[in-house]
Amino acid sequence: MPKVLGFDAGFFCYDHYASDGSLIFFEVKGEDIEMMSIQRDIDTNEATYKIKTEKYGQDIFLTIPERDAKDGNRLMQYASKGLDIGSDNKNLFPAVFREKESQYMQNGQPIVNAYSIPGVKEVVIGDPEILLETSKTFCGEQNPHTGDVYCGFFNLSAKGKSEEYINFLKKEIAGCIPLEFAVMVAVAAILHGYLADENVSGNFIIHLVGDSSTGKSTAMQLAISTMGNPSMNIPNGLISTWNATQNALLKRLMNVKGMLFGMDELSMSNIKNITSVLYAICQGVEKDRLTRNAETQARETGNYILMSTGESGLLSRANSNLGLRMRVLEFRRMAWTESAEQCERIQKFISENYGTFAMKFGCKMAFWLIKHGIKSLVERYAKWRDYYCKVCDIQARKERISGRYGLILLAGEMLNEFFDLGFHTEKVCEFIVDNENNIGDDRDSYNDVYDRIVSFINANIGRFLVEKSEKITNSAQNGEVWGKIVLVKKEIKIGEDYACKKVLIRTNIFERELLRMGEEDPKTIISFLKRKGYLDFEAGRNTRTVKIDGSVKEKVYAIYLLGNESPLTEKEQKEREVLHDEFCKLSAKEQNDIKEAAVKVLPDDEEDATLREFNKRKKKQKSQEHLKGLLDD
Repeated sequence: MPKVLGFDAGFFCYDHYASDGSLIFFEVKGEDIEMMSIQRDIDTNEATYKIKTEKYGQDIFLTIPERDAKDGNRLMQYASKGLDIGSDNKNLFPAVFREKESQYMQNGQPIVNAYSIPGVKEVVIGDPEILLETSKTFCGEQNPHTGDVYCGFFNLSAKGKSEEYINFLKKEIAGCIPLEFAVMVAVAAILHGYLADENVSGNFIIHLVGDSSTGKSTAMQLAISTMGNPSMNIPNGLISTWNATQNALLKRLMNVKGMLFGMDELSMSNIKNITSVLYAICQGVEKDRLTRNAETQARETGNYILMSTGESGLLSRANSNLGLRMRVLEFRRMAWTESAEQCERIQKFISENYGTFAMKFGCKMAFWLIKHGIKSLVERYAKWRDYYCKVCDIQARKERISGRYGLILLAGEMLNEFFDLGFHTEKVCEFIVDNENNIGDDRDSYNDVYDRIVSFINANIGRFLVEKSEKITNSAQNGEVWGKIVLVKKEIKIGEDYACKKVLIRTNIFERELLRMGEEDPKTIISFLKRKGYLDFEAGRNTRTVKIDGSVKEKVYAIYLLGNESPLTEKEQKEREVLHDEFCKLSAKEQNDIKEAAVKVLPDDEEDATLREFNKRKKKQKSQEHLKGLLDD
């Protein structure tokens, strides 16, 4: 007796037929479902079914991905949500969904296009019968040009009207430079997505540091409100906290292009190695993972700016890596808003108006690109990058961080051009430069690292041979000798200080101890020491070749220790200059003979050793001449 899948009286069932084709009876298998809509994710090409069913006399609405709908075992998870599925009918349900999908298509009902990767996306604009142009827009809750809707992880719901938001920016935000900066960071994140293929800047972090009453969280929420709901309490919002694992933090940031995210209150983090987390966030690439078949999965990526807040700095909790200091830009202010009343007005407004402005900006950018092209946008970016470099006083690092700030300043120009907001881009640049000057040069100089190196040497002085008054004293305790400390017998000025001693430390020891100090890349630290003048080295190298405690020469790092005064008195310096002039008058053969003898005795510094050897020979010659005179008498 044949049976086929059927739908009768609000149920799906097996219809049992006689041999002559007449229906004998139907066997109820479960509550029927109604296909309300089919949504196709244009980013993944996956479909999602929105269905209606009934339970206890109540309509139940469910959203079920196609991959679940066609697998009876996966469908079992929806039993608790109202789907009439169990072990007796789970193998029939995939056929029910296929039949419902077929009926939906035969009835001519539309497939709803959606997207799961929010932010900057390509869009085709124009009249198909006249001209179509390809451009880029910003897609939040929906694509403003096509009507496609967002179907991804985040809550990107929009509320209010973009016109009201623009008026609010003009009346309340324009003129308050710190808040102008916050809004410009949000728009910089969008421009970061537009310029992603131009390699102008990588992901970076803006960290707002201050007490709980400074308004830093309000500034962050204002920036986030351009794209979505700024509440910190909604599920899957754009703002989360640092209270999560590294994998969870990174996972939220993937599969976006040109988005701003918020992370509130650093003090909630219990991550032990925050350095690796910050690097991973700035890199924007997920870890390699394996499938069940031990094949490498495609890595997810993200293009974004992260705005963070905390009462303490991010960099103070991380290793002092130079690359990290170029990617984490900290801003310390006593107040981000002009008053408590302004803070309340902002909070009240953005609770009712959010998520519309970024889409409006994306529409403007789409038509601007059609008219001017991406090359013009890159040129404007380069202009603001150069402008920042001209006004920045911190010479050592301005080139490396100018790309980040160039994006933010470009955002100010585009905002004024599109909406006439009256933002003060040049003053925002002054605000940025003042912050950099207040931080000082330590983002690039690693002064704290140098201080820690000196402390490390002092703490382990027993591991070094020490020169005192031109004699090498074996101060090393039993065990491994790490190097030796020699006097500097010439005037070497480093900043406002003078080199008074030089530590010669074996290369493997120094690199090992830098790792123990938390520095992930010793070579970077050594390059810094060399660049700042703390390192003595042979031409074309970072090291010197000397004898430490034996007859074999070996490579060492030669690090200067500083003092307040020159190691030479004015008289000694003058005598040294006279000695140098006399040496230069010798023949080339005599000079080479003295140099060869000098480096055998003290090969640490060829110039110093040579003058010492020359002076020693002069004294010997003078002594011999004096003795000869006495004998002649």
